[in-house]
Amino acid sequence: MKLTPLQQKLLKSYHCSHSAPPTIGRFIRRNWAALALFAFLIVAGLYLAMSAWGLWFGVGCFAAGMGFGSLSRVLRQAACSVKIWPVVDQITDWNKVDSLLSEPPSS
Repeated sequence: MKLTPLQQKLLKSYHCSHSAPPTIGRFIRRNWAALALFAFLIVAGLYLAMSAWGLWFGVGCFAAGMGFGSLSRVLRQAACSVKIWPVVDQITDWNKVDSLLSEPPSS
């Protein structure tokens, strides 16, 4: 089986998690740029909502809500991944993962 580069990246991530189970802290360290963008969106939206009138108030509230919702979703998914990792670790055939990772990816 030939893996695509995306599949190989995902399997490498799983393989790293096999020796050190995933945590929320590691997830935040790996994805700090995207999480910072969501936090900026929340702060900018709240600033716009608090300092503007009319249409810009609605735009600010929308931006803050969108940032908060996205940040909440990402953190909830990370927490769920941490909770289900023991099951994924037990059902994964790590010998098969090792053999797949030793092959070069297809283009």
